[in-house]
Amino acid sequence: MTFIACQRDAYRRKGSAKVVASDPAKDGYWIHVEDSLLYPEGGGQPADHGWIGEVPVLDVQKSSERGIVCCFTKQDVALGEVELTVDWPRRFDHMQQHSAQHLLTATAIKLFGWKTVGFHLGEAYTAIELDAPALPEAQLQTLLDEVNASIRAAIPIRHRVIRPEDMEAEGVRSRRLPEGHEGDVRLIEIEGLDLNTCGGTHVSSTSELQMISFIGTEKIRGRWRLLFLAGGRVQKQMQSQWQRERSLTKAMSCSPDEIVPNVEKAQDELRTLRRQQRLLSSELAGFQGRALQADGDVYASYYQHADIGILSTIADACLEVHPDAQLFLCGGGEESPAGEGVFFLLGDAGWVKQAGGLAASVMGGRGGGKPGRFQGKATDLSKYEEALAQIKAVSE
Repeated sequence: MTFIACQRDAYRRKGSAKVVASDPAKDGYWIHVEDSLLYPEGGGQPADHGWIGEVPVLDVQKSSERGIVCCFTKQDVALGEVELTVDWPRRFDHMQQHSAQHLLTATAIKLFGWKTVGFHLGEAYTAIELDAPALPEAQLQTLLDEVNASIRAAIPIRHRVIRPEDMEAEGVRSRRLPEGHEGDVRLIEIEGLDLNTCGGTHVSSTSELQMISFIGTEKIRGRWRLLFLAGGRVQKQMQSQWQRERSLTKAMSCSPDEIVPNVEKAQDELRTLRRQQRLLSSELAGFQGRALQADGDVYASYYQHADIGILSTIADACLEVHPDAQLFLCGGGEESPAGEGVFFLLGDAGWVKQAGGLAASVMGGRGGGKPGRFQGKATDLSKYEEALAQIKAVSE
């Protein structure tokens, strides 16, 4: 097995390499690099980014040739010796998250026998899929306390290379070697805690993880996914939460400890106000319906901020006074008919069917309903008067 430069020294940020081929691709080129400092996507770890000379590298993938990786660029690169530069913030972030995964996986097995069966290192969070029937809060807290204690202990992390036949005797944790693997096996060791096959880039001490924070759990395929942050991502999360807390305390004129009680109080008050609003809106709609006057043979009107429910209540109230009324009602967000909104028709089934189609056509809407009732959405309520004129013509 040939190990490339980034696997021999994950902290090396610049170095020479050799471009041995260049293949045109959609929107760019795949540059074949020998002994690359840039890590290719694999083992759950995303690809490095960086530069070949001054040319940005946007993706790195494995090649079928030993010791060769393929770097995607927007412009071609000449064959021969080049200088590679690693996008260090991205690389170190991946090192922190990947090493944190190894630490979590080993600790979860040690404490509770939870085996890791999946690993995802994303831009926003990292996740491990655990073969566990449940993730009780108390056990999660114990796991979190233990891994952060290991971080404070500054346990060395190093890579080793052994022969495949020595793996069992060494007590190596491994799901399986890649298909077609030949030669030596690369291991990542967390001293005294874990020894695992891995080709990825890692920090040299648990202390460089700084801290691990759990941010959620998800049930998936009968197992559990644990979402976490490590290192710089925890710092960013804490900074974001502090900014959010500062904004909330300012908006609510309270201390941080008072935010939750104040929100709960505001939610209770809002629910009460909404109940009162629904009651008053219904009463007002009743008054409006009973006071509605005919415009020719049609009882018609436009109501600001009225939805279909309000229009229906107005119509029903109108029918209490005028049982044979034919109604055409519209509601929208503007003071006068304009823009998007809703419309409602009620009356004789034949008239409603014809008038509803006219209203939808003229006001750029669509709708439907049962015999005698038609409701719909309009895209242009400014055509309300035009629609009313055509509906009145149908009623004559």
